[in-house]
Parts: sequence; C-alpha cells; structure tokens
Amino acid sequence: MKTFYTEPKASEREYRQLERLGRKLGVPVPACFLEMEVTLPDGQVTHHHKQRSHSWTRNMYNYLFTNTASKAMNDTGGFGAGLLSLEDTTTAVHHYASLAYIAYLGYSGMGATNPDGIPADNGNIGLRAAAGLDTSGILVGTGTDAEDFEGCALATRILNGNVSGTLAYQTHNPPVETYDAPSKTISVLHVRFINNNSGADIDVNETAMVYLMIFPYNALPNIMMARDLLGAPVTVPNTGQLKVSYTINMVYPH
Repeated sequence: MKTFYTEPKASEREYRQLERLGRKLGVPVPACFLEMEVTLPDGQVTHHHKQRSHSWTRNMYNYLFTNTASKAMNDTGGFGAGLLSLEDTTTAVHHYASLAYIAYLGYSGMGATNPDGIPADNGNIGLRAAAGLDTSGILVGTGTDAEDFEGCALATRILNGNVSGTLAYQTHNPPVETYDAPSKTISVLHVRFINNNSGADIDVNETAMVYLMIFPYNALPNIMMARDLLGAPVTVPNTGQLKVSYTINMVYPH
C-alpha cells in the first residue's frame, strides 16, 4: 500500500523555508514526523500515512529551557505562561521551591551498586516503555479535543488490554539513530507496536509522546511532551496491529 504524506503543501513549504533559514543562520531547527501503519495478520496493510508532528506542549519547552539554561524548576505559582514547572498526566504540577533541581530523562546513579545509572533510551525511562504499560511511551486515544499548547494528557487514552475498547501496547523498539551527511541531519526513530485483541474495530484519533521523568525524592511523573490530533480516524481492525512511529530530526548548521 502506498504511503500518503498528509502535510498540507503550504505548511510543508513553510517548514522547509524555516529549516533552510536555520541552516543559513546557524540555528538548528528540530522537526518531528508522525507515521502510522495498520497491518492485518496476513500482512495486508490497510492504512499508512505520514505527517509532521506540530503539537509540542509547554512541558517540552519548559524541560528544554531549564536543562539548557541550567535553571531550577522552582517557580511555585502553578503551571502556565512565565512559569518553569511541569504538569503531569494527572494534572499535578511539579516544581521544587528553593531547591536547585531540574527534570531529566535518565538517572545518573552515584552509588556503588549503580554507578552508571539508567540512560534515557533504556529501560522504562524517558519515552521507552515496557509491554502493557499505558501510562508512558507512545500512546494513542479516541479523543477529538483540539490540540492545546497547555495540554498534559490525551483527551481519551486507550488503556492496555485484550477486552472491548482496549489495545495491547507492546515494548518500545530501541531508538534508532541515523545521520545524513549531505543535509547534516541527525534523526532518531521511536517505534511502538500496538495490537487490537478487543474483538472489534477501534478508531484512533490522537497520539502522544509521554515521557517518564526523573525528579528528586523518587518522584516519577509521566509528562506529555507532544500530542497530535489526527486529520481523520485511523481504524485498527480486530486482530490488526498498529505501528506508531515518531522521528525527531535536527538539521545541524555545520
């Protein structure tokens, strides 16, 4: 089946212009692509499309800024404009008054039993998630709420399971890094397979990237960094498998 690229032509032109300008000015511009493929047990592909992911949330920008600026998340006024805090998928706000802590995606252990810690692309930390885990990783839902910069969770998350209305989330594939020398582009591909054993078709209307973060005092909040509302429902037939891929690119200036 042919893959359909669904990004509107006008929007795609603007993205490409932005990437070219980033190279010219020496300011790398990140990009993110979402790809969805539905396959039946006999190998027949019933759906395959690719689009840009537009919906980075305030959580992502606050995480990026506090790590880059080495600024503690100690704003205590809640979550929103002008505040460096994170809001998890339960709407709990995470900040640390008077403490110099930032959030991070891996754990740098200091003890003798774990001197190297857990990297962000291993185990259940960051975007990686184990089979059956429906609270972090690449997740899908049936909700149709508009994309929201302040959003912290899917509108209607599809839970893990093999009964009516659920999908079986599989273990995340290891991230795959590639480099294209002519364009100076580094890409990291994240993939998660999701099976439909529910007994009926399920329509997916939204996707998200939810990261399991590391905070002080063993707090492990699930932070949604991006949510995409699909242009049209993607039907996953009973016994079918959904493959959701997020590719994050960075075009380097040199």
